[in-house]
Amino acid sequence: MDDPIFIDLIRYTHLLSLVLGMGPALYYDLRSLHRIRQPVSQTDLDELRRIHNIVSVACVGMWLSGAALIWVRTQFDLSEFSPKLWCKVAVVSTLTVNATVLSIFVIPTLERIKGSRIVSIPLGRLVAMNLCAGVSLSCWMLALALGSSSVLKTAGWDLLLPVMLGVFAACICGVMAVMLWMRSVMHGSVADTVSLSS
Repeated sequence: MDDPIFIDLIRYTHLLSLVLGMGPALYYDLRSLHRIRQPVSQTDLDELRRIHNIVSVACVGMWLSGAALIWVRTQFDLSEFSPKLWCKVAVVSTLTVNATVLSIFVIPTLERIKGSRIVSIPLGRLVAMNLCAGVSLSCWMLALALGSSSVLKTAGWDLLLPVMLGVFAACICGVMAVMLWMRSVMHGSVADTVSLSS
């Protein structure tokens, strides 16, 4: 298990899983933002399911390769877990829970409004869906940062905790603000159109 080539292969698999999950997830978020003025179509739903399946497989890959790396480094001795390692476990766990919420709440909601625009969803459901999107974005950003930052590699809780909370707050609030702003603009545009035609 101490073979550096074997460890590199596990690390490569871990990073590949991160890329395979993060890329499609961010692509669909940007695609949804670009198409927000258009009704949700069957094509949109089919693509979301395909991307969700890819991200789900990527999450499994991250868990398996991550568990292998943890075993190599700590043999699952919790006293050997660094703050950064706890943060990684927390991020992947949150990402997994969020993917489950996407499957049981977000996708069925979009299926029910097929033919309508996302901004037409009742505000409560729209906020819940955007919370899911914000959490997803936060997790991918944090996974990338935790895997690439030399500063965070040896950081303690005094740095890691503010970074974690700050990224979650920034991503969730940013997603909420953009969606609520676009919702108000779209509803204003509809109202203007109605008033002009009457």
